[in-house]
Amino acid sequence: MLHCTRLLQCANDILTLKTINVRVKNPEYLLSIRHGKVSLEELLESAKSQIKELKQKFEDSDLPDSVDQDLVRSILNEIRKESLNLF
Repeated sequence: MLHCTRLLQCANDILTLKTINVRVKNPEYLLSIRHGKVSLEELLESAKSQIKELKQKFEDSDLPDSVDQDLVRSILNEIRKESLNLF
């Protein structure tokens, strides 16, 4: 459930902040899940609630429905060139 919780947080960040945060805001809570200090029932209820909220945020979001494939390829090529020192 730790990964489910983290993915739900990531989805919320994408929909509200339009970014992916690698560093979490609440590492202590995630560690408490990992160590079994949060009940499964609590996690399931939280997940259901978050999913419901995310569905509404997704409907209200102005994020595009699809990705600009050419832009993604261009960025990926630049990353590859840089990592291979081809500049």
